Amino acid sequence: PPDLVVLGVQEFVPLNAPSMLLSARAVCSEYERIVANHLRHLHGERYVAVHGADGGRGGERGPAQLVGLLLCIFVRESLAPSVRGVCSALVRTGLNGLTGNKGALAVRFELLGQPLCFITVHLPSGAASKEAKEARDGAMREVMASLSASFAAASPPRRAPHEHAACWVFGDLNYRLAVPNADARRLLGYGDLSALLAHDEL
Repeated sequence: PPDLVVLGVQEFVPLNAPSMLLSARAVCSEYERIVANHLRHLHGERYVAVHGADGGRGGERGPAQLVGLLLCIFVRESLAPSVRGVCSALVRTGLNGLTGNKGALAVRFELLGQPLCFITVHLPSGAASKEAKEARDGAMREVMASLSASFAAASPPRRAPHEHAACWVFGDLNYRLAVPNADARRLLGYGDLSALLAHDEL
């Protein structure tokens, strides 16, 4: 069985005005409970959710959540005593940082003494273009700078994401293949991944 299971979800709730104003804490906690039960069923082992004291939501314990972004982390119950220094942070990038429809969630902790960092992101969308790519690149730079500042301001201070033993960044990055859809499908059909990679914005 895996020692660690991490799930990052984007658009967990509809990205509309009511969702941006109301907490989905109960729904997120129920999702986390269902996943933990499913992991136990799959692997025959109990899993424990990893939470920061703030849960990414200013005082509430639970999975880290930012509007539609959700980050759930589980460790095998036997490893739970080895989890230390849990710290979560969120970054809003939607509408110039005013809303959380786009952004990032991060949770960092030590497991068996090794510092790990997990970041789930939802970057700006848009068709393949230089401007849209620059927007995604800029949002990612903003996310990493903001998380580094948040971790440095924690008590006690934490290292920047890229300074952990391992840091994973995943989610809806929205980078595109800068080729027409039909061409991308044709190249994929031929198994010509190198040609596709040559046009991959990421």
